[in-house]
Amino acid sequence: MVACVFAACSSSNDELMPGAPFIYEENPTTLEGTWHLVKANYGWGGIKEYPEGDIEVVFNPSTMLVINHSDSQEESPFIDGTYTYQILEAKHDGGSKRLAFNGKEDGPAFGLHDGMLIIDYGMAADGPGYYFKKVIPTFSTFDN
Repeated sequence: MVACVFAACSSSNDELMPGAPFIYEENPTTLEGTWHLVKANYGWGGIKEYPEGDIEVVFNPSTMLVINHSDSQEESPFIDGTYTYQILEAKHDGGSKRLAFNGKEDGPAFGLHDGMLIIDYGMAADGPGYYFKKVIPTFSTFDN
């Protein structure tokens, strides 16, 4: 009987629910930090979802680092590397701010909406739109 109780209470590793490896900020207010690409809207091409943490974008004050952790580099809409960027204010009232990459004079619209960073290359005209979630840094402490 004791063996049956232990057998009923134990479970294999396959049955355990792992904790989420990343915690996302619910209402980010700044661009700086680490973001994960979660989906892309390709207009008529459909919506593609990306696995959690496969594609990271790290925004610092003037640079953006793209890291692709995916096994399939050809699936990434972004090329690994470090890029400079600047935020351009909207050209007219009610317009969107823009991200200008590597010294260009214009770039895609972007905004923080519904807890995500959305980078819009003209979704209304069938251009891609990319959706990112901001990662909350977690730190482990070890006692010596």
